[in-house]
Amino acid sequence: MRRVSFCFTEQEHAAGEYVKMIRDTLKLLIPVQYTENELLNILLTDKEAVMKEKGSSVEINVDNVNLDFIFR
Repeated sequence: MRRVSFCFTEQEHAAGEYVKMIRDTLKLLIPVQYTENELLNILLTDKEAVMKEKGSSVEINVDNVNLDFIFR
């Protein structure tokens, strides 16, 4: 196995840190894909964040359920 090392300039290192900061910020805004329903994902992610803030442990499990009967 060959080891590759990179030498970054100070500016490149700063740019990399900036990109990491943006990525971390976006992670807070992009919900976890629990379901195929984007709105439900947003709601579940929000509720998970609230529960974690209050010190509760959270585990969200979602099963796909056929809800076609609603539209009949």
